[in-house]
Amino acid sequence: MVRGLIGLEAGPEMQQLKQQFQEFIVGLMSLPIKLPGTRLYRSLQAKKRMARVIQRIIQEKRRRRALDGGGGPRDAIDVLMGDGSEELTDELISDNMIDFMIPAEDSVPVLITLAVKFLSECPLALQQLEEENMELKMRKTDLGETLQWTDYMSLSFTQHVITETLRIGNIISGIMRKAVRDVEVKGHLIPKGWRVFMYFRSVHLDDMLYEDPCKFNPWRWKVGGRGGPHRQLPHRAPQGRHAHQGHRQRLAACQSDGRP
Repeated sequence: MVRGLIGLEAGPEMQQLKQQFQEFIVGLMSLPIKLPGTRLYRSLQAKKRMARVIQRIIQEKRRRRALDGGGGPRDAIDVLMGDGSEELTDELISDNMIDFMIPAEDSVPVLITLAVKFLSECPLALQQLEEENMELKMRKTDLGETLQWTDYMSLSFTQHVITETLRIGNIISGIMRKAVRDVEVKGHLIPKGWRVFMYFRSVHLDDMLYEDPCKFNPWRWKVGGRGGPHRQLPHRAPQGRHAHQGHRQRLAACQSDGRP
């Protein structure tokens, strides 16, 4: 996972990053006491050390890109660096990489396990998934090309399988947010300072939104498909950014509690 995110191979630097990450992850669920010696303080210090390692990698990538153009994207950092946005500073990119490592510790293995379970119970979905991926592999082989990061998004049915696994699996049950100003959502006022828990399962398993919500059905995500046309999960915002623009503008008035 780390290699896919920052392109780091096994070695002393990888071992150092692993040790710092373990120290950091322990402090995610700790008493909010930021004093030297406390678990939270050690966690935040470990995160800073991780950020320095990742920023060195980013700077080295920028130097190579300036010399030889860098070639195609080989990891997530390359993708973000190629975005061209001035807002994506080295600090912001390194923070994003650390954030991506958190679900890799727990959520991704659970997601993979659930996907295997659901697919084993739905042979037709497994067959279509295999055909789509093998078709891409053979096409790239015939062209003499290797698989690129962008090829992933071209696998439409694979995207449907991932989205449906996220919906029915509910790996993350919800998130906490704090209102930084008064917010009105569907006629309900959330006063400034209140904390809100957004419970994903109440949406993902709502039979008013999804036909037969407890059934694994990747085809529901096809445009015009039954049981979920044009509806996207909160995790899948890049595919439905326009449909959710209004909701996101309201949620922009909320922020996290500032935990590491």
